[in-house]
Amino acid sequence: MEIASSASVLGAIIGITQVLKLCGLPTRYAPAVSLALGLTLSFIALGVSPEATFAGIIAGLSASGLWSATRTTLAV
Repeated sequence: MEIASSASVLGAIIGITQVLKLCGLPTRYAPAVSLALGLTLSFIALGVSPEATFAGIIAGLSASGLWSATRTTLAV
């Protein structure tokens, strides 16, 4: 994935996860949902391959960590 598409995928994962949390998803499941979304979006963009799997795992965990770090830093 290119850098621009990676950034948009991270934003999409964070946004979708937040919407699901507002709809009642327990917070403890948010990282697992982020990981699943990362894999799903990666498979859609790149097809099913080892590279897509690795990119999806990185995207999902990065989105989860990015949100957590931002929340902690800004004390939201």
